[in-house]
Amino acid sequence: MTPHLIATGPGFSRPLFQGAGRVLSTTLLALVLAVFAALFLAASTASAARLPVPVQTGSVVDLTGTLDSAEAGSLKAQVRALEDSSQAVAVVLIVPTTGEDSIEEFATRVFDQWKPGDKDRDDGVLVLVALKDRRMRIEVGQGLEGVLPDVLAGRIIEREMKPRFRGNDYHGGLEAAINAISAAIRGETAISGGETFGDIDLPVEITDVAPDVVTRQGGGVTPFGWALLASLAWCFGAGALRGVRTWKPVVTAGLIAAGPIMASAFLRDAGMSIGILMPSALMFWLGFGVVRSKAARWVAGCFALVIGSLVALGYAVGADRFWWGFLYLMCAAGAGLVLMVIVIGMRMAYQRSLFLFCARMALVIGIVTFVAKGNLPSSTLTSWIPVGIAAVMSMLFIFFPAGASGGSGSGSGRSSSRSSSSSSSSRSSSSSSSRSSSSGGSSSGGGASGSW
Repeated sequence: MTPHLIATGPGFSRPLFQGAGRVLSTTLLALVLAVFAALFLAASTASAARLPVPVQTGSVVDLTGTLDSAEAGSLKAQVRALEDSSQAVAVVLIVPTTGEDSIEEFATRVFDQWKPGDKDRDDGVLVLVALKDRRMRIEVGQGLEGVLPDVLAGRIIEREMKPRFRGNDYHGGLEAAINAISAAIRGETAISGGETFGDIDLPVEITDVAPDVVTRQGGGVTPFGWALLASLAWCFGAGALRGVRTWKPVVTAGLIAAGPIMASAFLRDAGMSIGILMPSALMFWLGFGVVRSKAARWVAGCFALVIGSLVALGYAVGADRFWWGFLYLMCAAGAGLVLMVIVIGMRMAYQRSLFLFCARMALVIGIVTFVAKGNLPSSTLTSWIPVGIAAVMSMLFIFFPAGASGGSGSGSGRSSSRSSSSSSSSRSSSSSSSRSSSSGGSSSGGGASGSW
């Protein structure tokens, strides 16, 4: 092996490549253990297949006994009235749980098997409620997505079903939902608040839902999310313990594989252990590095901050709106980055030349004034958006080049110092290396889900 391919880390007596080889071999051993555990779990849970789709015995199917005969009869009458007035078909299904399926997956399976609505018009609607899961969904056929879009289905869940379900008024929630669906198909008004369905084009903030709806349900975190977090936490802790204690590689592999195996056993999904293994192994070695390296502690701290922020965001807004919140968070982070670049550029331009700084600032003011004359802002916040964009973009492009060039002098000094230190480190490295060697409608996937 050539000398320049060998390097030693501080505090280690063996080449780093050998350490990397140990990490790889231990991770592969953990993968083998996870595969065998997955096969074992698959054999032991083969009988625990996903729940079958219930047989459709009518327009209202209640497998939990929640509705009495009078309540079920009134819902069937509503469904018949909807079919008589619009030819659209609605079906209601109440189940104890959707099993290993999410509410969306189970609703799609039911819709595909029951095929509500006409084959050509595809005008079926499924209202699904999973009592023990405290989840519900309105699944809409493609033919009705124009009059019953996802945002409207979500509003029906939020305003009609969820408040009544929290009071254990399941019949009232279903009755209100069918009324709202019927009114939407007819283009009428039936949602609490009096909106006309034809006027609803964009999502609106829901203000009449109590804030404890999400917090009582863990923010909508899925079972997979909890299992993944538990596996990551386990492996991180095991890695930190490995940083202060020494044991055989097979023990390390077993500890790495234990987290994904327990997670897959909790989820009753044998293949999940293989999917969770790689991030879990990464967390193990991150925990190991936290104990051994200061730089790793900084990385772990940033990683924990990001993960904690995402979990808090999901807990605050719920799973249904998590990705919107995540998008807002990324936009805020991007805006903060742009602002930081502008401030650094302005500071460096000021330090370089006060005259040039004032000249650039005058140019920015001129651009903003020109934009403001063409788009006169008023008392509304949105009217200031063009002016704000002009101010940010002009400062970014006017001050950032100045800041970048302004630091060239000091940068060259730092570069020379880095090159000298690099040459000295290369000399020490070389010396060290010399020492070391069908008939109905079909679901489009559209609709909305919710929890209570």
